[in-house]
Amino acid sequence: QGTLFGKNTTGGALVLTLAKPHDTFEGYVEGGIGNYGLYQGKVGVNLPITDSFYTRIAANVIKDDGFLEDIGNGDSYNSNDRQSIAVQTRWDASDSFTLDTLAFAGKVREKLAGVNCDVANSDALFNRGLFVMWAGDTDPSNPSAYRENCEANSRSKGNVGDLEANLGANPNLEKHLDLYLLGVTAQWELDDDHSLKLVLGGRDEKEGPIATSDNDGGPENWSESYNIGDGDRYSYSAELQFSGSAFDSRLNYTAGLFGMQESSDEIFMLLTNLVGVDAQTLAQLASQQIPTQPVPGGTTPFVGVLNGPLIHSDFSLDYTTLAAYLQASLDITDNLQFTAGLRYTEETREATLDIATPDPDVIAARITGPQITPSGVPVVFGPSAGGFHECLAPCTWALDPVRTVQNLFPDADGDGIPDFPIDFANVQRDEREETFTKLTPMASVSYKLPDDWLDGSFLDSTMVYATWSNGFKSGFFEPRLTDGLQRVEPEEVENREIGFKIDAFDRSVRFNVALYSMLFTDMQLIQVSTD
Repeated sequence: QGTLFGKNTTGGALVLTLAKPHDTFEGYVEGGIGNYGLYQGKVGVNLPITDSFYTRIAANVIKDDGFLEDIGNGDSYNSNDRQSIAVQTRWDASDSFTLDTLAFAGKVREKLAGVNCDVANSDALFNRGLFVMWAGDTDPSNPSAYRENCEANSRSKGNVGDLEANLGANPNLEKHLDLYLLGVTAQWELDDDHSLKLVLGGRDEKEGPIATSDNDGGPENWSESYNIGDGDRYSYSAELQFSGSAFDSRLNYTAGLFGMQESSDEIFMLLTNLVGVDAQTLAQLASQQIPTQPVPGGTTPFVGVLNGPLIHSDFSLDYTTLAAYLQASLDITDNLQFTAGLRYTEETREATLDIATPDPDVIAARITGPQITPSGVPVVFGPSAGGFHECLAPCTWALDPVRTVQNLFPDADGDGIPDFPIDFANVQRDEREETFTKLTPMASVSYKLPDDWLDGSFLDSTMVYATWSNGFKSGFFEPRLTDGLQRVEPEEVENREIGFKIDAFDRSVRFNVALYSMLFTDMQLIQVSTD
């Protein structure tokens, strides 16, 4: 992590710099076409307005139909549909003052990558691990619906071909994103050796509803997650930077202050749907035992929920970043340079999580009583036993009781999510706030071999260096469904590096070697856990 840039990047940073407007009229046009209805184009023009005011405009578009076809609904996925435009200006107001501005707008309207599915383990949790019955299962001793749903979208089983998928009626893979950026950079040359820079930025982003995972892998909507509302994110930042040099430019230094305010809001829904268990399995689960295989054909069917069947969460995050930094490089000799830096970072995270779950009384009232099975046979469901409703005589597993109950909660609005009644009157709220701080130093020394040492050799330049630096990534609060907000520790790293850089053969070859050791503390990793 550098002192001057790379906020929250313990592994390093990549810097992208836009080409700036200048005093020459020029431009470019690029275009392309391809299969799957692809067309793309880029256009840019650098347009000086006066001797001191210049503009630069660039636009980009790419669109295609997508190359993965859904054999069930005829849609195509993995598509591109993006447009963007960037407008920059530069005003050389005087020999000592320059003002740069940037305005950017981008739009995405495309379908995300479709998936295929394979069963990695026949004894996994939702296959035979718990002997859970899904819609379509009729023998609790050999549940197969979850596996068959996956394999309906399996290339290895031959049910879909290359570049094909079977994701069902409403896979919710439409990606809608609108992004707007504004930036201003003002730079003053105070004298020949000192300058002052002010950088201001703003971002506003809105992302539409979209499916974030399809855990069941097939055309059924059984175990999936969604962002169901517009996700709003915005940020504002300001940086004041002072740079200078001394001792005939042998000492160069930069000091600055940085601040950013960012906010985001996401509405998330997790679907686990309804399942069935045999009376034998229900008794074993109730006594916290690992279920054993039921007798062929099963005994009494029970239909209910293991978790959910729907969890609605509204997660909002506000955080403020403040930082101060100083970095300086000293040319001890013409070939030996020493660099040192220090950065203080303070980040305040405020998180709120609101959890709403289905209304159990409304669900129970709808399930209890006479129902008509998919085969047209009337059956009766009794009161709940630990969240599972008993399918009374003459109900048997052969009548597919899970599908019977699942049909009571159809997807009436066509968004791909069964319409379970949500109890918004009893919302579980969790709020957390904490400030994370860290002082991160760095030091580096480099030595460039004198040119007279290299005369007559194939080497044009050789530099060796050693660096010691520290990095910091703020802690935060991770939403974890009904468990609420979980605190994640800050990540820290200490990096040691030595290496050399060589240019050779009239600078036609560059050879870089680095040996480094990065010692992490509380590395932040993505982990999936199942309770």
